[in-house]
Amino acid sequence: MAKRRLSIKNKILLILSIFMIIAITTGVSASYLMNVRLMQDKTGEVNLTPEIKTPEKVQDKSVNFLVVGIGDDPSERESTQLTDTIMVVNLDFENKKASALQIPRDTYVADATSTGKINAIYNQTPENWSYAGLQGLVDMIYKTFKLNIDHYVTIQMDGFKKLVDAIGGVTMNVPVDMELNGTYVYAGEQTLNGEQAIAVVRTRNVYATADLGRLDTQKLFMSALVDKCLTLGPTQMTKLIPIMFNSVSTDLTLNEALKYYNSVADFDLSNMIMMTVPGIPDYVDGQSVYCVYPERTTALINKYFKNHSDPITSDQLELAYTGIYEPEITPEEMQEVAYLSDLKNGVETEVSYGETSQNTSETEQTTSEETQTYDNSTEEDYSYESYE
Repeated sequence: MAKRRLSIKNKILLILSIFMIIAITTGVSASYLMNVRLMQDKTGEVNLTPEIKTPEKVQDKSVNFLVVGIGDDPSERESTQLTDTIMVVNLDFENKKASALQIPRDTYVADATSTGKINAIYNQTPENWSYAGLQGLVDMIYKTFKLNIDHYVTIQMDGFKKLVDAIGGVTMNVPVDMELNGTYVYAGEQTLNGEQAIAVVRTRNVYATADLGRLDTQKLFMSALVDKCLTLGPTQMTKLIPIMFNSVSTDLTLNEALKYYNSVADFDLSNMIMMTVPGIPDYVDGQSVYCVYPERTTALINKYFKNHSDPITSDQLELAYTGIYEPEITPEEMQEVAYLSDLKNGVETEVSYGETSQNTSETEQTTSEETQTYDNSTEEDYSYESYE
């Protein structure tokens, strides 16, 4: 007999029931539990000011979430608490669609961090740095890209591993063979457990373009993960609660979370757009970093993140380094943003959940060929050393 999927309404009732049980066993009133922020980030309170947030007049049409994945295993590297994944997700309620913009972890931020890379901000302390903790990361993203941030969600990688195991794994087509700290994952369609999922989303040295190749694979994984989450039953959902409290931080109250959960229930998430900030790896002050293309980045932000509010111009981006050459964008390309990006420069990928790795490869090849008319960078431009 086929497993019966839980309806959105029943899932919401299940979540409410679980929190009612928590309220009873802890002696906390249900009203308090529904409206208090129980899972705030450990780096301190995050102040999302009116300047940073989406203008109030359009928040019923569109909001942005900052989603951050944090490395927390000291056995893997000396410096922990680096942000391995930085993503801004837009929920467009009016058009019932979601879009995500990945910010490469090596994005250059000059002397805001010791490495010049944005991924080090989260682990910095406010006593020593102007940009520190999650607040510093929010401030830097807004300063650099003028991307509004309305809410945040962070997850520790150890918790991510447990979440994948708790939902019974995630099925996807892995594009290449890879290995991370003794965990081997081979190319092809398979159901990944938590340890394998960590390897897939973190491995970078198997790609000619290093972190950019990893970002493309993360897009495929995220699509598969969303698909799996939509199928969860009561038992699996119940298992997620303690993991979420131990590994996830967010500014959302339960009331707010349920409101957004209900709002996206009729979204067609199979057409979720996933992009990477357009740019190119380069060396700046002896550091191998990622430098942003201002014109292409502005075009993507305006189309997917400012479609209900005032657009921005490229000179409003406060980029730490502007000494790179960005190929000129033709008027036709500017009109149709879908052709602004290839796999290495802000790829705009509509991933079908049933899409095979072979089909994905063919789609990516076509996209790359279509963009060769304006991207005159050589493949060597994208070859840079792998590093943590």
